[in-house]
Amino acid sequence: MRAGKFIFFTFFCIFGSSLADESTDAFTGDLLRAVFSQSNVQQNTVLSPVSLYDVTALLQQGSGGNSLEELTKVLHADAPTTRKRYADLIRSIKADHSETQLEFANKVYIENGFPIQESFRSVAVQDFQAGIENIEFKQAQQAADDINDWVSENTHGRIKDLVKSDSLTPDTAMVLLNAVFFAGNWTYQFEPYGTVDSSFTTLDRQTKSVSMMHLSETLMAGEIEELNAKFVRLPFRGDEFSMIIVVPNDVDGLSDLIDKLQEDHLASILASAERRNVDLSLPKFKFSTTSKLVPTLQKLGLNDIFTDASNLTGIASSPPLYVSDVTQKADIEVDERGATAAAATSVTGAGSGLPLNVLYIEANHPFMFFIVNDIDFLPIFSGWVGNP
Repeated sequence: MRAGKFIFFTFFCIFGSSLADESTDAFTGDLLRAVFSQSNVQQNTVLSPVSLYDVTALLQQGSGGNSLEELTKVLHADAPTTRKRYADLIRSIKADHSETQLEFANKVYIENGFPIQESFRSVAVQDFQAGIENIEFKQAQQAADDINDWVSENTHGRIKDLVKSDSLTPDTAMVLLNAVFFAGNWTYQFEPYGTVDSSFTTLDRQTKSVSMMHLSETLMAGEIEELNAKFVRLPFRGDEFSMIIVVPNDVDGLSDLIDKLQEDHLASILASAERRNVDLSLPKFKFSTTSKLVPTLQKLGLNDIFTDASNLTGIASSPPLYVSDVTQKADIEVDERGATAAAATSVTGAGSGLPLNVLYIEANHPFMFFIVNDIDFLPIFSGWVGNP
């Protein structure tokens, strides 16, 4: 019997919840290190760890045997735990937010007539709040158009053409999708008149002129001796979300910074934050990233689901299923008013006190960023800027 295949994509969109725990934190560190080690020639990268985690956790619900063991290891949590956490997360995300726009959507496209297990359908609909729709993958161009329309609609037009028709074949049985959209403006906006042309040293040690923004404000910030870096929290209006900028002290310190995240996760880094007078220089930047994540997930230890050894019988008992593609497409824009970003992933088949001395943070060389919620620092977006 011919095996069926499915693909999962994640996409995430942000302009300008509460789930952070050791498992999500560890997954983020693992993901960033794996992607950087495989694609460090890229100038810039933006990823949505929570989007990829969500879709992979949904896949975990239908896995068994060694496939389940691998997924549990990669996600740092078992299936009942990830199911409960993401059910709580989705409810939190869909709640009203005072001054930000946050949307979260899951979708499962299933080949017409393909029999999926009712238990998986129930988990997808009730816990992951996924819409389920039948589709004719044999009509590849129409199916790709329908999927891309859903992606575009759920990212407010930020992500287009995520799925190519040639990635859909007569063997395609299912496509899993996640979309997150966030829009927010800075609490403390950079004054446009303070933006000036300045120099930035790129990953390949070239110097270029960039539009450098400037902000002098009392913010949560700090220095991390173990990481040889400085960081600052830039809050969005509404006091629910922030962008964390982490700048290595050394011009070529990005690689060491990412490597050390294994020992110093985001929550523990931010626990050292103090209210400081900060003088920040930050370049405006805008870029997009398309990440093919099968090699990345294999590097993290996820192998069976991409081969004939795949055990996804909790999704469908027959024909056998395997994952053929995992793709995330994202873009981000940061300017004086706020941050704007978008990403898509698919699978087919804190402190208070008096201000201290001024902390100067000059992001004039490669640095990292995170977009998090302010309760538990759930990493919604993360990445690095090497060439703004």
